[in-house]
Amino acid sequence: MAAEDIPTGRFICEYTGEIISEEEAIKREDDYSLNCADETMACYMYFFQHAKKVMCVDATSPEKAPGYGRLINHSRKGGNLETVKHIVDKEPHLIFISKRNIKKGEEFSYDVSFIYYLLY
Repeated sequence: MAAEDIPTGRFICEYTGEIISEEEAIKREDDYSLNCADETMACYMYFFQHAKKVMCVDATSPEKAPGYGRLINHSRKGGNLETVKHIVDKEPHLIFISKRNIKKGEEFSYDVSFIYYLLY
């Protein structure tokens, strides 16, 4: 939730986690669903394309993904954030940027249809 009014184009946070291959991500998703002791555990995976390969940020473990990015809700109504792939030392990082002015108290969300743009 926005603590203050935020202008368009402002960096909000990074979607942090372990960067893994698509194959490893699919395996982990299966493992998470099979080994979930209760229904309160959530799986936080963000798939994207990098260097002509599908990759994934696994933000399921809070120890490996200490940021707030994994807690931002996705929306099918456009959202107020956009995901940008940012390269640092040849490594991809997914960051959230405000795509419009956001009012204080407004909940952050990102458009899940944009994920398909990152993939294809």
